[in-house]
Amino acid sequence: MHEKRKEALLYKALEYISHVESGDSLYDCLHNFVGMTNAEIEEAGYELQQYYQPEQAAQLAAANDKRYISLEELERQARTAVEFIVMDGAANTSSGNWILSFDELKKQTGLDLSDKPFFRQLIGTMLCERPEVADLHIDTDCLDVVYYLDYCPNREPEQAGDTEPEAGKQTLRELLHARWEDIHLLHRDVEIEPATIVELDQNTLTDAGKEAWADVLDAKVCRVYQGAYGLQVELDGINPSRLQGFSEMLAGYCSAENYKKWVVEPEEIPALSPQMKL
Repeated sequence: MHEKRKEALLYKALEYISHVESGDSLYDCLHNFVGMTNAEIEEAGYELQQYYQPEQAAQLAAANDKRYISLEELERQARTAVEFIVMDGAANTSSGNWILSFDELKKQTGLDLSDKPFFRQLIGTMLCERPEVADLHIDTDCLDVVYYLDYCPNREPEQAGDTEPEAGKQTLRELLHARWEDIHLLHRDVEIEPATIVELDQNTLTDAGKEAWADVLDAKVCRVYQGAYGLQVELDGINPSRLQGFSEMLAGYCSAENYKKWVVEPEEIPALSPQMKL
């Protein structure tokens, strides 16, 4: 939508509000609901000075386009630090895990996290948004990062007999052409608490469920085995929190609305057919 179109729609919306509200109600709608400042209300042509209320800091900040050089510098430092952490860890780890000390980070980027709890939290949040990062623990003097092995060029070769070759791995979607009972889905690199899925096959999810959880269905199957939880399927190429959320959803730990939307009711599940695919 181009700027002129946005401006035209804004004025039409304000015009409509002016027809249905007036006086104190109009001011309350513009100032407290829409979030316009007193100056912006005047600029829009309204004469409502008699109803003015004190400005809120959030309103003034949103209306103010002032640049803060100091804030931009902090953002630059944070971006630089995150890029270095990801680049250094993914390039050097062979197992997926890499620990970077605060001293080394300061040496390489100039950013000292040792006495900056806010910055530690910010860097941690930014790292968790990166697709390369599977898990993160921030200690008192270091960052302990787990990377997805797909992003680690020096990862250790897979043990013979433990998993299939990378190119030959099937997805969870393909595995579900068979019917599984009391199954537990685990992540290859990150420990999660799996929920017991009583029944799972290609007909368990509705079309909406298959779309909502497509990333989990497309996760790569490393191996299927009997483990501490019983029948276990080890997966990779998927965010651990998404995998755990999928298992918990199928175990019933979600809202009734979402469960009904994503999971086929037992009586609705048709007989298995080789032609039916996820």
